[in-house]
Amino acid sequence: MGMTSSAISLQSIFNFLGGIGLFLLGMRLMTDGLKVAAGPALRGLLTAATGSTPRALGAGALITALVQSSSAVIFAVIGFVNAGLLSLAQAVGLIFGANLGTTLTSWIVALVGFEFDLGLISMPAIAAGMMLWLSGKGRRPALGQALVDSPLVDGVTFTGSFDVGMKLFQDFGHRNYVRPVILELGGKNPTIVSRNANLEDAAAGLVRSAFGLQGQKCSAGSRIIVEAPVHDELVARLKELTEKLSIGDPTDRKTFLGPVMNRASYEDFQTFSKELAGAGRIVTGGELVTSGDLAHGYFCQPTLAADVPFSQRLWQHEMFVPIATIGKVNSLDEGMEIANSVKYGLTSGFYGSETEVEWFFENIQSGLAYANRPQGSTTGAWPGFQPFGGWKGSGSSGKNAGGHYYLPLYMHEQIHTFVKPKK
Repeated sequence: MGMTSSAISLQSIFNFLGGIGLFLLGMRLMTDGLKVAAGPALRGLLTAATGSTPRALGAGALITALVQSSSAVIFAVIGFVNAGLLSLAQAVGLIFGANLGTTLTSWIVALVGFEFDLGLISMPAIAAGMMLWLSGKGRRPALGQALVDSPLVDGVTFTGSFDVGMKLFQDFGHRNYVRPVILELGGKNPTIVSRNANLEDAAAGLVRSAFGLQGQKCSAGSRIIVEAPVHDELVARLKELTEKLSIGDPTDRKTFLGPVMNRASYEDFQTFSKELAGAGRIVTGGELVTSGDLAHGYFCQPTLAADVPFSQRLWQHEMFVPIATIGKVNSLDEGMEIANSVKYGLTSGFYGSETEVEWFFENIQSGLAYANRPQGSTTGAWPGFQPFGGWKGSGSSGKNAGGHYYLPLYMHEQIHTFVKPKK
C-alpha cells in the first residue's frame, strides 16, 4: 500500500502530532515525576521493545497498580505513553500504509512492566522475575522454540493457533520426563438456528459474533447452520444487518469494524472470499474497502457466504477474518452432526425453543455454549464470572480458565505421611 497525496489527511497529521505530544508528555512524567533513571534496566526495556535482543521484563505492573491506592499516577503516565504510541501508529499507518502492530505491542506491554526492573511499584506476593516479558519477531520460531527446548522450563501455558500449539505439545513430549502443557487454541465455532427460533434475536447475535473485532477472536461465530424452513428469511435479515455495519477508525465509537491485523490477514481475506465465491455465493461483502483513507489500511467488508457445500475445506478451517459461512440443514440432528464435525470445540450457539435448548446443551461439543442470546451467538464470556476454555483441539485440559479446576493444573499434589517415633 504505497503513499499517495490523497492519503495524507488533516486527521492523519493531527494524529501524528498529537501522538508525539502525548508520548513526550508521558515520558517526561515518567522521568521527572517518578524519577526513573535511564540506567541498564531502561536500556533493557528499549532493547526488548524493539525486539533486537530478547530480555526478560516485569509484566505485572497493571495487576499491582490495581491493588495499590497510590497507583493512579502510574495509570496516568502509562495512559499518556500508550495513547501517544497508538495515535502515532494510527497516523503512520494512514500516511504510509505501515504495519507497526507487533513492534507497538511489545512497547506497550513492556511499558506496563516497569515495577520489577525499575522498582516503581512493589507487591510482596509477586517476587522480582516471577512475571517476565520476552519479545520475539513475528512467526520466526527461534525464541519460542528455545523456551520449549530448555531443560529449565518445567511447564508451558500457550494461547494461540492449533498448528503452533500441536507442535509445542509434540516437542514437549520428547523431553526426559512428562511436564505439564496447558494449551488454549483456536475455534471454528458453530451456531445452530432452529425453525422455532426468534429470528430477530438470532440475526443480531450472529452478526455481532461473526464480525466483532473483525472476526479476529478465537470465539468468533464463523459457521451458521440453519434449518431449511427459516433459512432464506434469516439469510435476508443477516444481509440487511451486515450491510448496516460501519467500517473505519476503530477509535471512533461509531465504528463497528476496524482493519484486520496485518497484511497476511488482508491477503487471507481475499483468498478466502474468492474461494467461497467459487464454491457457493457471496451474500454480501467479499471485497476490500479501498475508498478514501481506508484505502491505506487493511480494511475488509464483513462477508457472508451461502450455498457452500459442507465438504468445502473452509467449513473446517479457522479463517480469523470477517467471514462467516451459512449452511442449510433439514433437521437439528443433521445440524448437530455438522457442528461437532470439526477438530475444534471452543464456543457454540443455538437459537430455538426451551426444549431444544436442553437438547443442544446435552449434545454440543464445546467448552462454552450460548442459547438464545442476542448479544452474541458464540462470544461474550465475562472474565471473572464465566470460565473460558475449549474441548478437543481448542484446549488440552478440558478445564476452563477462571474456573474452579484451572489453577490446580499448575500445581503438584504431595501427600505426607508421618509416623512419630516412639519415645
